[in-house]
Amino acid sequence: MLTINTLSALASIQDLGRTGYLGLGIGRCGAMDGLSLQLGNALLGNDTHLPALEITLGGLTATFTKDTTFCLTGAIFDGTLDDRRVIAGYRYFAKQGQVLTLKRMTDGMHGYLCVQGGFDVAHELGSASTDIKICLGGLGRYVMAGDGLPYHTGREMKSMGVANLYQFGKLTNIHVIKSSEYDKIVQGRDEFGEQIYTLSPNSNRMGYRLDGTPLTFDKIEMNSHGVDFGMIQVPPDGKPIVLMADAQTTGGYPKIGAVIGADLGRLAQVRFGNQIRFIYVDADTALQKMATYHTHLHQVASMAKRFR
Repeated sequence: MLTINTLSALASIQDLGRTGYLGLGIGRCGAMDGLSLQLGNALLGNDTHLPALEITLGGLTATFTKDTTFCLTGAIFDGTLDDRRVIAGYRYFAKQGQVLTLKRMTDGMHGYLCVQGGFDVAHELGSASTDIKICLGGLGRYVMAGDGLPYHTGREMKSMGVANLYQFGKLTNIHVIKSSEYDKIVQGRDEFGEQIYTLSPNSNRMGYRLDGTPLTFDKIEMNSHGVDFGMIQVPPDGKPIVLMADAQTTGGYPKIGAVIGADLGRLAQVRFGNQIRFIYVDADTALQKMATYHTHLHQVASMAKRFR
């Protein structure tokens, strides 16, 4: 059990999300930065889809009630295990009774605490991901101080670390592909690719709102249609919204593009007030970028199993 003593962040149990139910109105949910979650699991020799604790813009203190090996990935924390400093991307052995302290998040937005074997929580409709809207999966809600997150006793693994997947900065380039409405948004599509946006503090797990010069485009009449993580909608005010992990399953706003899978995690890690530039690429480039990440994850998993 990981006992949460104090918590100054939004935190929830997430895996890679719930697939196959969008048609029933049940969202994907899952990790905002799925690649970092997979990296943490790979580093521990876990199946890469196992659930972890997602921690957003804050810290915690937690006590390990069983021995296990753990790691942190994604955002960068100022953290300790008792008096020993812990660094993102390295695995550590925690003995029963040791206390993990994550004082603050120094870079990024979403960190992942992964344990050997994953957290042993409720799986519903094929996933442990927490869907806050309908109280499904994980604990059925955000994690709170006093909660206990069960896991199986683990063993000590040899020391090993990997580099973070991203370089954090004030300006992040995000690659997108064209949407089905791209050719209909004649004016706005040029403006979209030419300006730099600022991530609004009114953003959350449902959508990232972008502040900048509003896009101008002819009104497009559309019926509600299916939408998913990464799609970029343009509402009537002309300020784009990128749908994120907890996005609704249908929408009626025109879409100017979709963030490529390889950059969803990079986008998720952008902090409020930081800047984003969108760059259009073709489908082949999008697939190549994702293949590069998958190759890296496979290499980490293979190395982790050799250095147990």
